[in-house]
Amino acid sequence: MSNLDRLSLEIEAVIKTREPRQLGEETQFLCPSHNDHNPSARWNIDKQVWHCDACGDGGGTKHLASALGTELRPNKQGEGHPTSNES
Repeated sequence: MSNLDRLSLEIEAVIKTREPRQLGEETQFLCPSHNDHNPSARWNIDKQVWHCDACGDGGGTKHLASALGTELRPNKQGEGHPTSNES
């Protein structure tokens, strides 16, 4: 499994805490970039892209991970593994 695949799985876990709704291939959730009250951001795990219809923020996996407070840290073998900074 690649680092981006592991990071995508971590993103999926964090999104589950942000009022997710499944919309076909995409998951809609509360945007981490603004004070969202209705899920307005969409994440496509297959394409590894996201976009918020309300504020216009979006990008790839690494940008979303950063916005969610999730990062890829190296493990003992030098490979990255995701960690969440959310409490």
